[in-house]
Amino acid sequence: MPEDRKRHGLVLPLTIARNLTLPTLRSMARFGFVSSRREKAAADASLRTMDIHPRTPRWCPEDSRAATSRRW
Repeated sequence: MPEDRKRHGLVLPLTIARNLTLPTLRSMARFGFVSSRREKAAADASLRTMDIHPRTPRWCPEDSRAATSRRW
């Protein structure tokens, strides 16, 4: 867990795929538009490299947080 979670943590409203590719979005963009094909390929590669297995790369951490807070 990073010490400064606000600076180095997840952006909760974004999907896992988007969180993984945020640092490299500029390299996936052309004329200011992000290639969804490049973003998906980069996210899939990162998930394999880090051995992360979300239900889907389109899963949003904020959804899980809301569900968890409702249980209590």
